[in-house]
Formats: sequence, structure tokens, C-alpha cells
Amino acid sequence: MAVVVAHLCSFSSCPPGTYKPEAIPGGLTTCLSCPDAKHTSQPGSTTLDDCACKPGYQPIGMTCQVVYCPAQTPPENGFFVQNVCNNHFEAACGVRCQPGFELHGTGIRLCQADGSWSGTPASCRVRSCPPLSRPQHGLLRCSDGGAYRTQCQVGCERGYRLEGNSTVTCQANSQWSGPLPRCV
Repeated sequence: MAVVVAHLCSFSSCPPGTYKPEAIPGGLTTCLSCPDAKHTSQPGSTTLDDCACKPGYQPIGMTCQVVYCPAQTPPENGFFVQNVCNNHFEAACGVRCQPGFELHGTGIRLCQADGSWSGTPASCRVRSCPPLSRPQHGLLRCSDGGAYRTQCQVGCERGYRLEGNSTVTCQANSQWSGPLPRCV
């Protein structure tokens, strides 16, 4: 039993990325390297066949080629950070939205070892402001339903005067440009 343990220890002395044929005596200096740095091996590896591609690499003949994720395109009304999205293993792809739009999904996705992207696809949805109520004794006319850049104008019924700015605009921060005016 002791002979078997000593025999196993001699194999485990070679670091990952190397192997040692059983017939070769000696220590670490007799370990043979796997074909390149993209390969690894388990302790006790005894043949070149024990060398395997590291995660994020796939075998092509005797070499290991980097894994690629599907190419990404920026979402409508969005753009890639630094205007680029690489799609090789361990590449990060960041997305931002144009002003007036908010990001839904994952803003930074990573190309994973299995060739898939982390997170969920990003989309840019138009920002909107909270709904406005018609002021008492007033009229409210809006150019859109409260989306970014919507303009609302307030007018007053006969016999009332406007107090405040007659127009408010939905801004990129999803807030109206000012308080809704009153009719007094």
C-alpha cells in the first residue's frame, strides 16, 4: 500500500499544464509541458492526451482557440460604452441609453466560458413623467402622453387667471420642468 501512495505522489508533483509519463523517473524537472498556456492538466497526468483546453477555450486540432459569444448590437436608442463590444471569452460589453431613455436589462454583460452572455439583453425605453391632473378651473393640453419631451400647456376658464408658467416639459430625469400652474 505504501508503494502505491509514493507512486501517486510522484505524479501529483507536476503542476497543472504539465504531465509526466509513468516510465520517466525523477522530480519536477522531468515534467513535460502541455502544448501551450491555454491547456491545463490534472495532477497525476501521464500523457499528452491528459492536457485539455482551459475554460473559455475550445480544442481545434492540437491547439486551443478562444470561445466567442454571439455578436451584440446596441439596443435602439442606446450605444456601447467606448463604442465597442468585443465578443471573445471574458470580454465585457457595456450598454448605455441616449438621454430621455432608461435602461432595462443588464448594462454590462460578460462573455462566458460556454459561449453565452451573462445577464439579460438590454433595451432602452423612453422615460416618462408622472401623469398630470387638470388644474381646478383650468384646461390641460399635452403634446403626448407624458413621455420625454412632452409639453403640456395650461389655460384657465373665463374669469380665472394663470399663476405660474403656462408650459411644463417632461425632462430626461422623468421630472416635469416645473410645478403645474394654478388658476386663481
